[in-house]
Amino acid sequence: MGGAGIRLGPSCRVEGVHALQNGVGVETAQGCRIVNNNVNINGIGIQTGGGATVIGNTVKNNTGLGMTLGDAGYAHNVVTGNNGGNANPQVTGGIQMGGNICGSALCP
Repeated sequence: MGGAGIRLGPSCRVEGVHALQNGVGVETAQGCRIVNNNVNINGIGIQTGGGATVIGNTVKNNTGLGMTLGDAGYAHNVVTGNNGGNANPQVTGGIQMGGNICGSALCP
């Protein structure tokens, strides 16, 4: 695993990609939309700056956290098997907007 699979600056949109076996699967600056992606088997799955929205992604089996979010909003994501397994935290930061699955339950 190396650097970021996808790294973008501010006000970007990442949609419909597969990020596999990177240091960070998807890494963005502030104000980005990260929608309907598969982010699997990376170090960290998704890492965002502030003001981002993270919607409808499948983020699983990353060795670190599934999602590391600034003050980003996130909804309708499936985040499982990250950070050493479902018993461990799957997401840090962010604003939970509903419909997210972390492990085998709704995200806190």
